[in-house]
Amino acid sequence: MRVLLLADASSFHTLKWFRAYRARGADVLLVSLEPPRAELSGETRFLRPRTRLRPLNYLSALSRVKALVSEFGPELINAHMATGYGLLAALASRNEKIVVSLWGPDILQSPWKSPLHRKALHFVFARAHLIQTDARLADRILIEDFGVPEEKVFFMPYGLGPDLLERPLGEFISGPPWRLITHRKLEPIYAPRAVLEALSQLKARNVRFTMTFASGGSLERSIREEMASRGIPGEVTGWLPEQELYNRLADSHIFISASLSDTTPVSLLEAMALGAFPVVSDLPANAEWVSDGLNGLLFNPTCPQELARKLEECFGRPELIRRARELNRAQVRQRACWDRDFDRFMEKVACLPPVPLRLSKRHRVLPWSYLR
Repeated sequence: MRVLLLADASSFHTLKWFRAYRARGADVLLVSLEPPRAELSGETRFLRPRTRLRPLNYLSALSRVKALVSEFGPELINAHMATGYGLLAALASRNEKIVVSLWGPDILQSPWKSPLHRKALHFVFARAHLIQTDARLADRILIEDFGVPEEKVFFMPYGLGPDLLERPLGEFISGPPWRLITHRKLEPIYAPRAVLEALSQLKARNVRFTMTFASGGSLERSIREEMASRGIPGEVTGWLPEQELYNRLADSHIFISASLSDTTPVSLLEAMALGAFPVVSDLPANAEWVSDGLNGLLFNPTCPQELARKLEECFGRPELIRRARELNRAQVRQRACWDRDFDRFMEKVACLPPVPLRLSKRHRVLPWSYLR
């Protein structure tokens, strides 16, 4: 199969997809408007943007992508991010089959930016032969809000490989001190300042813990400075090599995610596989994986006081954490195996109809995040 992969070549998600296609014998051409990460530097057709206005970058690349479609002759165009590469695929394709792989902002944020964004999404979904999602919440939005036929929606989380699923859990040794970690990006949508405020409350109550922000982002410097000024024990590491990150997750008691909007975060799956107890936002997508009080705890990410209370609940119930480690490990093995799910995906792609199924009228609008 010849696959034109339209995606952000700087993303680890794209690297996973590229390798998965190649491992199954596909001839893959990766086209990206973002400079590629090192592993993809020799494999990417990088289309340098011709404008500084990001929304126009995709349209400015349309003629170049059309030329590549004619030159490469793909059987399948797989576009990641509906509002960017998905629109490019819908406009550039001739009779090729189109699979649109949704990323979180596509369905949770973009429809509310403007009527134009919503119309663009409707156009992309109508042109797609298949829409791949990573959360059942996204399935509901596509079907109930955009009128996408169920047969056109394919659920497949961005799961984990054998390096994590087969890695043995380390020995559980209860705190204090309690080791807390997050590797969500240090961006406003992941509310790192709410996490700091909750930790300050714990520190004021003389709770013994250390906190690791194992990521980077636009708020990295300010979070590091605020952490120091509040006297919160721990560190902001910036982005870590993959294996070092996994080692730190495996050595942590609790994983925190205060995201304001999300589909299924790979960071949550990684934490669950490695034995870090999830304390995460009470978003619908998180609730697909975490049952409050059973294998994790849920909290309102706009309320630092609630996060502080939930963390103290964890500290007082070490047996809850111990039991959840095995439950979570079994769940991700059963529901988030990347290789098995990608095989299912390829089987689905092989049976796609020649013409995309039509959309029906939408039914209702669903509230789905703290951003509205």
